[in-house]
Amino acid sequence: MKYIVIGVGLYGKSLATRLVELGAEVIVVDKNEQTVAAIQDMVTEAVVADCSDKEALKEVINRYKPDGAAVGFGENFDASMLVCIYLRELGITEIVARTSSEIQAEILRRIGINWIILPEQIMGERIGEYIMLGESEQIKLDSETSIVRLKLPINIHGKVLSELSLKKHGITPLFVHRVYIQPDLSKLIPPSENPELEEDDNLIVIGSPRRIAKFISHLKKE
Repeated sequence: MKYIVIGVGLYGKSLATRLVELGAEVIVVDKNEQTVAAIQDMVTEAVVADCSDKEALKEVINRYKPDGAAVGFGENFDASMLVCIYLRELGITEIVARTSSEIQAEILRRIGINWIILPEQIMGERIGEYIMLGESEQIKLDSETSIVRLKLPINIHGKVLSELSLKKHGITPLFVHRVYIQPDLSKLIPPSENPELEEDDNLIVIGSPRRIAKFISHLKKE
């Protein structure tokens, strides 16, 4: 897949480099030469251009023919909206746009942008999850169900999985994820093996985030 990232501030840079890590071809575009020079070795191509100029953006699109685009402006919504409109007119249908308010997000929805990111909202949610769930990651299946990777507290090491009484807390264990050699060699151990839990093990569970948070609080008190 090939993406252009327009606007290379902290958000745009993080997005672009992560896309590269995941195997995408990434073309970053910014009107600031120093910004472009700082990232050019990290991405497929780095271009100096002002994408609020439709002809300049058209030239970039025609040259690279991306599968999708991400608009990374945060402080200038007018420019972000204008670039999104131009991208749509130039035939780009997969557009990720950053915004800073629900009002701006609604405007972007009205012009047909299909993926809108509110970084402050996402970060607030992640900090809340970190406070309640500790070092974890989750995939929300619906408002009441998530798959969660839990980093087990140190006081749990040495116990077997069945001692955690997950079902009593309304949580279903899926796997114990065990890393043997950082960061590449690992395996998934099914609950049926009832493994003894070791340092650096992760527990993969499914259940209500609220119940999982209560379960983590319970573990820390044992």
